[in-house]
Parts: sequence; C-alpha cells; structure tokens
Amino acid sequence: MRIGYLKLANAQLVAKAQGLHEKAMCVPIRWIGFETGGQVNAAIAAGEIDFGAMGGPPASVGVTRGLGYRGILLLNMLQGVEGLVVRPAIATPADLVGKRIATPFGSTSHYLLNVLLKQAGLSPDSVSLLDMTPDQAASAWAAGQIHAAYVWEPAIGRMVAQGGKILIDNSEMAHRGYPMWDISVVSDTFARAHPDLVANYVRTECAAIDTWRAFQIHLRHGRLPARQRPHPKPCPTC
Repeated sequence: MRIGYLKLANAQLVAKAQGLHEKAMCVPIRWIGFETGGQVNAAIAAGEIDFGAMGGPPASVGVTRGLGYRGILLLNMLQGVEGLVVRPAIATPADLVGKRIATPFGSTSHYLLNVLLKQAGLSPDSVSLLDMTPDQAASAWAAGQIHAAYVWEPAIGRMVAQGGKILIDNSEMAHRGYPMWDISVVSDTFARAHPDLVANYVRTECAAIDTWRAFQIHLRHGRLPARQRPHPKPCPTC
C-alpha cells in the first residue's frame, strides 16, 4: 500500500512515525513524501500512490480534470502552519506592490494569496508571483531573491528564523471567511479493490488526529484531554 503524504506538520506524521497503519493493517506500506498537492495529483495520475493528501484547491483541480480518486477524510484545518512571510520593511499588503512573492501555484497558499491581494485592492499583475515549492521558497529567501512567500511549515519557520515576519496566516484568513483545509483521497481503483483497507485507513488516521490534537492542547494548556480515541487494534495476524 502506497501512502502519499505532505511534508507538513500534521497528524499524518504521527501515523507515520508510530507505524499506526502498519500495526492496524498488517500489509507492507510505503510512505512517499510530497511538497505540494499538485505533486500528489501528478503521482495519482501516474498510478504511483494509492492514498494521497492535499489541500482543497488541488483536490478541486484533480476532480475537475477527472483524476480517478475520491475524498475520504478531512485531515486538518490549515491555520497557523501556513501564512505569508515578508521582509521586515513590509508592513501592509499594499507594500507588496512590485515585490517578488513565492508560492506553489495551484496550492492553498496560492489561492489565499490571491484572495489577500484582491482584498487589498491589488491585482496579481501588481506583484511578481513566482511558482516555488516551500523548500525552494526558503532557499530563495535565504539567498535574498524574494521579498515574501505564502507557504507552510517547516519553510515558514526557516524564513522567520532568517529575519522574516508573518504578515498574515491562515487563521486570520479563516476569520475573514476563507478557511482552508487538507483532505485525504484514495484512488478509485484501490477503493474498489480494498474497501476494508480504506475503512481501516480512515480509522487509523482519526486515531492519529486525536493524538495530534492532544499534543497541541498539551502545548497550549499544559494538560492532556481526559479522553482520547484508542488506537486501532493490531490485526490478529501481526
């Protein structure tokens, strides 16, 4: 079973690190990391993965293009893990005029960046948009080649550590009426052949999400919730 995951701080990393799917399903699992939802779409189209993770905009693109997959689970709401990092001299969106801004085209970040520009009365043509993955954007930031980047963690943290500041993040964009999320998808071919594994996958991801949420609550309040969903039991043959 081939699971495509985004290189983003979320519950899927819990499932991967703790081997939750391996324990629950007792099948060989190959984890394949991607930086963007567009890369996940390409992998599904090429038949290289069975499960994938991506944001809402890339999923909409995939469905529109007739890629053979279906959404099965909301993985997480994208809030503080994604946002617009800018140079210190940039104080408002109006200061972005004429600046070089990196973002992965077709991604959640690209969509929200365009919304932000529109809300500020700016057209995409008023800035120089550069199609870069988060890693590419972080490298370009370090080299002084860009003024801003709308991307996600861990690239954001790297840029902030190198003198950047977050002008706006997805939490604020959600307050403005533009929430954004990641979903898990499965190829139609795999879902028809292995409905039991798809059901197990969803249950295990939900357990990972509970663990991830408990960790966030612990960081925020110094305590764990009273109850958590138990991890799926290992299959009898394990």
